[in-house]
Amino acid sequence: MHEWAEEVWEHLQLKACNRWRDGFAADRLAMLLPPMTRPDYEARISAVPASGEHSERIFGELGQSRGDIATLREAGVV
Repeated sequence: MHEWAEEVWEHLQLKACNRWRDGFAADRLAMLLPPMTRPDYEARISAVPASGEHSERIFGELGQSRGDIATLREAGVV
């Protein structure tokens, strides 16, 4: 871990203001709240997409056929 990252992780002000939240990726992941927050609203923190999770849909939206996408997947591109 970079020295500055550890300083952020241990920053007293961030801890005192309860700025850290649990997020989700492949494993649990600590995340900071967005810089601007409101007392009556908690920012939504949802799962981080897995690598390639949306690739098929995106390639489809770009005009690739299912066959083209399957070929890309077989070649390890997607």
